[in-house]
Amino acid sequence: MEVVVGDMLRPDTLKATLEGVERVLMISSSDERMWKIDTSKQAGVHYIVKLSGKESGVGFDSTKFRFTRMHEEIEHYLERPGLAWTHLRPS
Repeated sequence: MEVVVGDMLRPDTLKATLEGVERVLMISSSDERMWKIDTSKQAGVHYIVKLSGKESGVGFDSTKFRFTRMHEEIEHYLERPGLAWTHLRPS
């Protein structure tokens, strides 16, 4: 197995990095630009595991916490048809 690092804020650096990759572990900030992961899909990635910051506790209101809400938005984006995904949450 080979580990390769790409910069999600610079999609032009990802195409070559993702060539031949089927699964990705996505460790990102909750920055609103991070949900734009279309480069992965275009490169042929079929499965993304997201290390999330979304609180999964019962009764937690993500609307009150900006970064939690941003991770949630990334999760929703990944859940669109065409990708298999897993979200790893802190609780």
